[in-house]
Amino acid sequence: MDGKTRIAGAENGGDLAGLLQAELGPYRDGSRISLDGPGVALDDRAFSAVALVLHELATNAAKYGALSQPSGELRVTWSLDQAGNCCIRWAESGVAGVAPPSRSGFGSSLIERAVSFDLNGSSNVSFTADGVVAEFTVPDQFVRASTGVQPVAEAAKDNVAEDSAVDTLEGRRVLLVEDQILIAMALEAELQDFGLVVSGVAATVVRALELIASDPPDLAVLDVNLNGETAIPVAEALQARGIHFVFATGHGADVELPDGFGSVPVVSKPYQIEDILRALRKA
Repeated sequence: MDGKTRIAGAENGGDLAGLLQAELGPYRDGSRISLDGPGVALDDRAFSAVALVLHELATNAAKYGALSQPSGELRVTWSLDQAGNCCIRWAESGVAGVAPPSRSGFGSSLIERAVSFDLNGSSNVSFTADGVVAEFTVPDQFVRASTGVQPVAEAAKDNVAEDSAVDTLEGRRVLLVEDQILIAMALEAELQDFGLVVSGVAATVVRALELIASDPPDLAVLDVNLNGETAIPVAEALQARGIHFVFATGHGADVELPDGFGSVPVVSKPYQIEDILRALRKA
């Protein structure tokens, strides 16, 4: 993913406006992109799911949609309804040759299913004559009003593909320990794009320990919190075998780890592939 945002109280998620600014920052040139909505914060689970969706939409818009054509424009609006649900509308316009995809790939499935599958919300994507329009509803239990957005750095994307250090990771086998399957699938696809091999995906400590025992990986990415349990036993098992790993967490750099793990790299959610690769090289 391109860019990232940190806000006060990051352990509870993040600000929607800040997330949009981070995802769309590399493409903001003049008035082609407009963002409009109240202060809305998402908890960590919703923040991760919405970040995946926005990243995929932004990538598609840059390749094929409004951000790929001089006449294209993008307007993203959001609001809180009377029940407290967050309603997000992504509307592209000025796009020539709009056509629905001939088949549903991983990216389109992620856009259509991440909010509904992970959050029990709703998603609707339509292909108008002018561009793609996508609407999402994030249920109120994942949402709270916020007073504003913290400053967000809109840096251009790091060109990881040109970093010669990526070659040192090519072919390495990586275990992913993550309890949200869509997040794991997205990270798996991105790691494979850079030549790594995902040896397995585990959503629980028990399954992760089984995979380590039966098919030890070269590296691992561990979500610190796995649906109510901690991944520390997995970290201990990897450490005992001399397998290097990184922690991933919605708590950001403020996560508290037991003694003995102070030198392990920590990557903040939502996953940024540049940060994951950088941390794996460091590990």
